[in-house]
Amino acid sequence: MTEKIYEIIIPLGVIIIGGIFLPKQVFKFLRELILFVFNSVLKFWYLSLLLLVLSLFVKFNTHFNFENLEIILVQFSAIFFIALFHFIFVFKRKNKNPNIAFYGCYSIKEGEYLSNDIDSEILDERTSKVVESISKNHFIYKNNFIDTDFIHLPNFYTNILGLKKLNSLISKRISKRHLASLHFIRNISEQTVYAQMNFNNGLLANSEHINEETDIINDISSNTKINNNKKIELIVKIFCMIFSQSFNDFLLTNEMYKELHYSTDDNLKLLNSISLDFKGLELSKKYNEFIDFWVSSNYRYKSLLLFEQEEYSGSIDYVFKTLEVNPYYPYRNYVELKQDYTKIYGSQLVPSIIGAKEILDLDTNKDSINNSKSILESPSKYPSIPYNYIILELILRKKQSKEIRELIEKGFDKLDNENPFILLSKSETFKHMKKGKEKYNEIYVKRFDDCISILEKIRLLDSEFTLIRTKLGIMKVLKAMHNNDEKLLEEGMKEWKAGAHFIKELGLE
Repeated sequence: MTEKIYEIIIPLGVIIIGGIFLPKQVFKFLRELILFVFNSVLKFWYLSLLLLVLSLFVKFNTHFNFENLEIILVQFSAIFFIALFHFIFVFKRKNKNPNIAFYGCYSIKEGEYLSNDIDSEILDERTSKVVESISKNHFIYKNNFIDTDFIHLPNFYTNILGLKKLNSLISKRISKRHLASLHFIRNISEQTVYAQMNFNNGLLANSEHINEETDIINDISSNTKINNNKKIELIVKIFCMIFSQSFNDFLLTNEMYKELHYSTDDNLKLLNSISLDFKGLELSKKYNEFIDFWVSSNYRYKSLLLFEQEEYSGSIDYVFKTLEVNPYYPYRNYVELKQDYTKIYGSQLVPSIIGAKEILDLDTNKDSINNSKSILESPSKYPSIPYNYIILELILRKKQSKEIRELIEKGFDKLDNENPFILLSKSETFKHMKKGKEKYNEIYVKRFDDCISILEKIRLLDSEFTLIRTKLGIMKVLKAMHNNDEKLLEEGMKEWKAGAHFIKELGLE
């Protein structure tokens, strides 16, 4: 009986004395290591049971004369093997599907090592609940297009790593294992939580927007007015929403139309939830732009999807919903769009510039012009995403019914006709919309006056949008050439020259 009491008291005494005399971090490390070993034995109980049975078999087998100490060593070796297996399993397990990883929440004081305290564990649990809810209710996650992977690194290991090495470790694992990862650092001194994100841009179909979303998440992280639980909830929802969106192109390209309907519907539900959180927290205009951008993105996919299904009326409806929410998609504001629109339009002029020079027998350095084209395209933020009016042009090429034309006209009438880019979208659409039968240079002749009137209004609204003067000049020249109107031709050439300096400003000759 006394021996059994000693067996209990001595280990407890060692732990107490260790806690008093050992350095705090060493004691934490030993404590967490022991807990990890104990949890490993419980987690892989079937291995533990098997190795225990084998050790007992060895002990009571008459063919072997093992001492008690040797049996204990065998059992400790078995426990060590199970713990090592658990440790390797954490790092080496693989996902069959693309995945986004969550590495938990860690607490830290300035100048101290990472720790896992009660507060970080509560935040861990909050993260788990939010991700679990999204995984059960969002089509993309529920159907394993993307897995959500919780990776709980052993506490004894993260405690000795420190913040810098932990961030480096998780960052290096991205290129091999994840689309992206997210973990949280709780600053004990400031009593606030910061998000740490890593992205595998090489695997993402739509990685152009990642920097903007990172800025929003960082803003939420640094906002001291938002409590930590709400921060984690918002950041996880935004994080999951971004990556569910990344599969939209995949579903559309592979004609998975039903799946894309489900995905966009669930994205809109998730965005509505985020929007309600933003309103409740009374966050700035920047956050509303974020919501508008992603809502318009989902509406645009709805429009493309219905176009592919030849549901043209529905497709038109969603084009105008997109323009109503965010007329500048794929940009967030007019200034960004205007700069890139000018560059992209300039790059599209390259073939006509080369052709015109060849007709006029002028020296043409095609390599230089094409090099300028590639330079123009490279800084364009979203070179692969077409403007919304392109969808309307595609519909008009497929179907020019009276119903379609009326839907488009009514759609533009409901929009802000003082917005320069909405007017430009209207002009670009109307020139392809049937009015009469006669066409000149692929433009309906009876649409010349409509388009000229719209472009002149844009010029008055934004005199610095010099590209518009060039477009206006071209439209007048085409009308003049069709009608043999020399006065209008001269007027059109004057207008074209007034805006054509944008070509040289872009580096084209």
